[in-house]
Amino acid sequence: MISKSTLTLRTKMKALSAVFVAGAMCNPVTAATIYDNGKGLTYSLKADWQVQFKKDIGDNQDLQLDYDDLELKNVITYDLGNGMKAFGEVHFSFDPGANTDANSGGRDTARREEAFLGLEFGGNQTIRVGQLNTAGDEFGVEQAYEKVGVAEDGFEDLKDMGFRLTRYDGNFGPLSVVASYDLEEESENAGGDSWFDVFVSYKVAGVKFAVAYMDYQASPSADSDEVTGVSASWGPVGVDYSTIDRANDTEKTIWNVAGKFKVGPTGTVRVGIDNEDDDALTDDVTGWYTSYTYQFASQKNVSLFVELGDNDRDNTSMGYLFGMQIKM
Repeated sequence: MISKSTLTLRTKMKALSAVFVAGAMCNPVTAATIYDNGKGLTYSLKADWQVQFKKDIGDNQDLQLDYDDLELKNVITYDLGNGMKAFGEVHFSFDPGANTDANSGGRDTARREEAFLGLEFGGNQTIRVGQLNTAGDEFGVEQAYEKVGVAEDGFEDLKDMGFRLTRYDGNFGPLSVVASYDLEEESENAGGDSWFDVFVSYKVAGVKFAVAYMDYQASPSADSDEVTGVSASWGPVGVDYSTIDRANDTEKTIWNVAGKFKVGPTGTVRVGIDNEDDDALTDDVTGWYTSYTYQFASQKNVSLFVELGDNDRDNTSMGYLFGMQIKM
């Protein structure tokens, strides 16, 4: 005889499976929450899938099919009461090629993109610990789908992801503060890199100003590289400037000018100019890009896009891409 509790469990499992299957076929927005126990526990699934045909900037480049994003993001949240929440996220990437490893026999494997636990308090502050983006990753105004042969900014060029990271985010009206610290160098046996960085932005009279700083060590015994950056954006237009001061007394500067403009209710045009000047290289490099994105009126998370880009390196020809993106 099957007990009443077993029947109840089977009923709940069938209901959960039905939600998952229906969610895979229905509107992505309504499918985000996979499970809610009504007592403060929710499990939700996010996704970012992007496939594009791409011809890289350069000489004799061929058109290729690129899986730029194939990500699933699992999120568990507990409401602790008194304005506090505990959450955990694990993001997996299924991008082909980039996920092969020595033990996979050349086959594509899922790769952990991000994994962290955290606490939210006051409705405007979070602390996260694990594998996630640095504070400096918040910096910059660049809008391109793909790089045009120029680094996005000094922080992205040096380090934008940590595996043993502690990160704080605080939003106080017009003021935002983000800080992160990698604990690698605190380990006695550590031989890897480590850093501390902070990002601060403030919006006044419609203009958003931001400053950022990073102190980076390639190893515990190495001298620090330093990155500083400033940016400003007003309306759809923004500019940024960042500098990498290396421990070997060389410098790299990067600046961006970018704009993002709505075209009707469903279209967005992005344009930008990037410049990179490195003491280690003979000439600086300037790149440009322009793109158009169409979002379907009935489903804003489904879009089609096209982008053109080029730079002034020798023996290069213009690149382009076109593709489709679905988010959840």
